[in-house]
Amino acid sequence: MDIQHRQETTQGAFLAVENGRNVGELTYVYIKEKTIRIDHTLVHPGQRGKGLAHRLVKAAVDYARAEGLTIVPVCSFAVTDFKRHPEYEDVLDQSADTAEEAANTSCPLHKWE
Repeated sequence: MDIQHRQETTQGAFLAVENGRNVGELTYVYIKEKTIRIDHTLVHPGQRGKGLAHRLVKAAVDYARAEGLTIVPVCSFAVTDFKRHPEYEDVLDQSADTAEEAANTSCPLHKWE
């Protein structure tokens, strides 16, 4: 399983690729110059229960650390994963303005195609 990072100017994704197929993804958008919001994490039904979603969140955390970014987790899985891993606190954005913005943003629901 390979985790790949794709980035555009204001958004990006971490993709889990197995045998040339995308089997999981985590998407994010920049909400400030140095802050990203994790919008959703999605894993193919046949790959669930293997820790893949956590690996995608960990990839985003590693990226944030390397780039000096903070993260606002909005996706319910990312929120839960941040609570389970207090070692991510160094990249967790806890400022009041981003917390309010995150509260007003819902994690989009996607179906695997």
